[in-house]
Formats: sequence, structure tokens, C-alpha cells
Amino acid sequence: MRLEGNLFSKPSVSGMNWIYTESEKDDLVLVKKKLNISNSIANIILNRYPRMQDLDDLLNTSLKDNIPNPKSLKDLELAVDLVYKSLSTKAKIGILGDYDVDGCTSAALIHDYFFKIGINTTVYIPDRIKDGYGVSKRSLDYFCDKKIELLITLDCGSNDYETISYARNKGIKVIVIDHHEIKKKAKAYSIINPKQDDDKSNLNHLSTVGLCFIFVLGLQDKLLRSNYFKIGTMPDLRYFLDIVALGTVCDLVPIKGLNRIFVKKGLDIINKKIRHGLSILVEKLDLSNKITESDLAYYLGPCINAAGRIGNSYNAFQFLSNNTNTDTDHITDELIRNNKERRTLEAIAINQAEEIIRKKNILSSNENMFILIENSSWHPGITGIIASRLLEKFKIPCFVISSYKSKSRGSVRTPYSIDASKILKRLLDLKVIVSGGGHKMAGGFVLNKGQTSLLREALLTELKKIKFSKIEALKIDSVTDISKINEKLIKDLDLIRPFGVENKEPTFVIKNVKPIYYNVIGKEKNHISCVLEDIYGLRLNAIAFDVLDNNIGETILKKNSVHIAGKIKINEWKKKKTIQFLIEDIIIL
Repeated sequence: MRLEGNLFSKPSVSGMNWIYTESEKDDLVLVKKKLNISNSIANIILNRYPRMQDLDDLLNTSLKDNIPNPKSLKDLELAVDLVYKSLSTKAKIGILGDYDVDGCTSAALIHDYFFKIGINTTVYIPDRIKDGYGVSKRSLDYFCDKKIELLITLDCGSNDYETISYARNKGIKVIVIDHHEIKKKAKAYSIINPKQDDDKSNLNHLSTVGLCFIFVLGLQDKLLRSNYFKIGTMPDLRYFLDIVALGTVCDLVPIKGLNRIFVKKGLDIINKKIRHGLSILVEKLDLSNKITESDLAYYLGPCINAAGRIGNSYNAFQFLSNNTNTDTDHITDELIRNNKERRTLEAIAINQAEEIIRKKNILSSNENMFILIENSSWHPGITGIIASRLLEKFKIPCFVISSYKSKSRGSVRTPYSIDASKILKRLLDLKVIVSGGGHKMAGGFVLNKGQTSLLREALLTELKKIKFSKIEALKIDSVTDISKINEKLIKDLDLIRPFGVENKEPTFVIKNVKPIYYNVIGKEKNHISCVLEDIYGLRLNAIAFDVLDNNIGETILKKNSVHIAGKIKINEWKKKKTIQFLIEDIIIL
């Protein structure tokens, strides 16, 4: 039996309760001995893999042992047979990938695989403003002009009933590979989407690029059995795992099971610097250390996403593909410029959004249930980022609309307890929005201009039906002390990596320490570097980011005795590695 409860009787300076789950002592001893790890790491593992047989999922990261039979995915065999027939008849093949990282990595994977087996394809990445999300009539007209006979849509298409019917009427057969929730199922030739009601694969946690990898595996098996390959010409699929890892991390799918293996193996490939574009971007961003999942999420991914947000979305595909005749160096510079511009626009827009919320009393007018704001100056490509930042601050569903040009386009971000895709489906059923869809905690939508008040009234009605709490809890994974924070603990953490959604980097608590020295650092002078000391005089370097103007920063500067929560990191500076504690929250003693 595991015991869960508040670690301390009072909340933190950030207003959060710290929730801690302690495992059974017998289980802790067993796992500690089996894996030769500390109590701290054993407790983390038991909380994430509570059954002893689950430890195999943690320890066995062999892709060969864990990859499913591709035929388990509904319609995959049908899609493979159609592609095989198209190869035989030399039919022209088109690829349409969504403009985000998952869509562009998927497009690069399928395009590059086809290139390696001697097939040229035509790739189209939609423009966020001109096309919008999904399969547009504009994109289909492009493929018609190119005489495309088979179209593979990636990370979109499941719900594009009207446009895929249009494609069928134009004589284009469509294969959809997608992982979005299905509302109005398109009548494509084949839909590979594990979220279909009659799909039995149990793979609905995968990103689209993960599904593409399994599709290519199935296609390669068919080609192999048909003696398609000459000696030495069969592509080595392991070298696609770099972009599978990138798309998986950036699409915020759970880093568990097969996804965790994809990311783990993919990072190995990335660090071998095989893919030209990624290697150039790593160098230009000055990421000199071994690339980790955090680098994918916070450095590489945003640069690639920026093309689809405010730049030329096709650049992201060209950058990722190893088989396009492009100036990769020039495109990399453009992606970095796009991302810098995106950050500038984002900072301005978030300040504007917070001012609107304050001046117009948005919270009280919406009964403190949600935020709904609109601005004609915001680029549609950054509404999702604005919504995410507002969600972090206010902890309630956030709807951000850009009434940009002819249409009003919006993004929604919700707390974990509220399903954004279900809200958007309900708004569609009520005909409040023109189109919309997404995942559990994020989505996008389009509504007619002037309909924001109608949307607000609908949200007031619908969100009253959902119970959720704004009181936030910080999940504590382990309680430790300075004496136990060492290189062995850091090494043991590698057992659980890579981290991400549903396998978060562990949060540790160190009890009864005191900041004895501090230094305000950073370009904006908003970070605090300090030294923590415990009651035995043991010391640990620590840092807290963006805290100078909040309660965490104020507490550090006062040098109060505290319990501290955060992450244990390796800080590398001038080729010297030191252990550092990243402070995330504080409880004053």
C-alpha cells in the first residue's frame, strides 16, 4: 500500500500544496537491491511502475522487442497495399504534412523513405493563414495541377470530410495518417489513426511521426517479401529515429512505453550528427553538450515550429529532409530569425493580454471560470503560446483569438482536468465555431468575425457543467538531503529518462536549508544564483529562474530557513561539470 498526502501542513510561497507518495518499505528494499539504486530513485520508480512486472517496461528499451506488429493498426495493411500498387504503376504520390513539428517530421520521414527506395514525391506544407489547419481545397488544387494520384496526409485529415470527398471526386486516393480525436470521420481510402473506435492496436499515445515509422516498417516488410530491394539497397530505418524523437517530444505525447524508446533511441542518432539540418542548427544554437530531450523541447523544436507560426512553413520540411536540394545553412538561419521574431511578438502580446484581462475585468465577467480575449494585432501563429502562458499564470481554460484578416482564429489551452477537444466538439455541435479540434489540453478553432460574444455565452454555460479546482498541487517525487545528492544519484536518474509528458523529470525536496549567499544574474537581472546550506554545514549550488519579482525570489533574498523543491541538474560551464539544484518552489519554516 502506498501512502499519499500533503508533505507539509502549510502551502508554499507559490500557494501550492506539496503532494508526496511514499512506497511500501518492502517494495523499496526489493527495487533498491534489484537495480542497485538509492531509496530516492527506488521510490520514484515504484510510483511510476507500481507493479513489479512493470519494471520490464522500464528496463527493456530494445526497439526490436517493443515495436508492435504494424498490421495491428486498422487500415495499415490496406494503405501498404495501395502504396505498393502505386509504386508498381508509377503513380504520382503527394504528401501533405501539418505545419507543426509533428507534421513536418512526418513529411520528412515519408518523403525521405520514398526517396531512398527510388520514388520521388511532391510535398505540400499548408500555410497557417492561407490554408488553415488540415486538408484545404487550395492544397488539393495544387496536387491536382501536379497530376497527383495518391495523397498521404500526415497529422491531419481524419476529420476533413468535405475536402477529402473533394479529392476523391478529383480522382485522388487519400491515405490519412493521424492521431487527432475523430469527430466527423473523413471517407478516405485508408485512415491510420489509433483513435478510431474500431482500432484495436492500443497505440493511441503515439504521435503522427511515430505512426509513420510503424507505417514505413509495414511497407518495408511488404517490399522485402516482394523482393523489391536489390542487395544492399534496403534503407536502415534506425536512422529515421532522430526525427521520430523530435516530433514525439514536441507534440507533447506521453513519454512512456514505445514513445520513451523512440526518444531514447532517437537521441542516440541525433548525437551521431547524421541529419544535416539538425547538426547545423545544434551548432548555430551553440548546444555544445550532448543533446537531450530538453534541448528538443526548448531549443530545436521552437525553431522548427516558428516556420509554421510566422514564416514559410515549407522551410521546416526542407530543413528536416536529408533529400531536398536546398541551402540548409540559409534555411537554418531563417528558422532562427523566425524564432527570435516569434519570441518578440509573444512577449509583446502576453503583456497586452494581461493588460486586457486587468482593464476589462475579464476574470470576474467570466465568473472566474475561463479567459477569453481577442486582438486584431496578434499573429494567428502565436495565439497558442499566449494561451499557454496565461494558463500557467491563471490555471483556468484560456481561449485566445486573433481577428486577423478575414477570419477569427483562436487557440485554447486547458488544465489537465478539462478536455479541450471535447469542449471544441460541443462548440461545433452548437454551431458557435466554424471548425476546430485538437488534443486533451490544447486545440485550435475558427469562428466568424463578430461571434466572440456568442462564444463567451456558450462557454459560460458549458464550463459550469465541469467541476475543476484552481488549487494547484506540486507533485513531489522524492525527499532527500544534500549529503545524498551526488554523481551516483544523477547516474541513477538515467534509468528513468528520457523525461516528458507523463514521465516528468523528478521533483526533489531538500528539507531545512538556508540560502547563505546569493547573486542576481541574467541579462534582465531576473534570475538568482545562490548556495544552500543544511544544518550540518553541507552546501549545494542552486539557481532559480525568473523569480526576482515573486515570492520565491523574495524568500531567497531574505535568507530564510526553508524547505526547497526542484530539480537536480548537472551544470556545465567552461568544460567543468557541477551539480546544481534548480529551485521551483519554497516553503518557509
